[in-house]
Amino acid sequence: MPGDRMASAPSLGGGARGDEPLVRVGVDLVAVEEVRASVERLGRRYLDRLFTEHELSCCGSVDAVRVESLAARFAAKEAALKVLRPDGARPEWRDIEVRRNDDGSCDLRLHGEAAALAARDQVQGLSVSLSHEAGMAVAVVAGTCRPSSAGTTRIDPTAAHMEPRAAHTEPREEGDRG
Repeated sequence: MPGDRMASAPSLGGGARGDEPLVRVGVDLVAVEEVRASVERLGRRYLDRLFTEHELSCCGSVDAVRVESLAARFAAKEAALKVLRPDGARPEWRDIEVRRNDDGSCDLRLHGEAAALAARDQVQGLSVSLSHEAGMAVAVVAGTCRPSSAGTTRIDPTAAHMEPRAAHTEPREEGDRG
């Protein structure tokens, strides 16, 4: 599946009191050609599994524009998963929907299991940014959550410096989402 790689970034926290909301950020990069190949190979089955009717209707009818827009929406779904942090099976792709507004901006709408994950960690205020160029599509998703959410890193803004976090260097196995 295109873009089926997952990495999470640390959450950024507020001040020393520990009650300010934390910010979670997810980003994903997708090769437009991978989405094009999936659409050509699987057709409507692929489209209906990943995208809502609203998403499909917003992506235009010109093939090149359509595939780039679909790739950006797929990247947004992956980036949203990085913010939602499922600890078991991930939600259905269609449970994370990119909604295009009249002014051309986009918002995320969560349904089903994706909405349940957001409620679990009190994730709210989700924002999304999409872009595509030179055969790549990228999306960034950010949202706030409660300070006690598991897997968050609190950053003390009064600290003089921060220790670098060790990079993940182990090879990943097929299907590894971490």
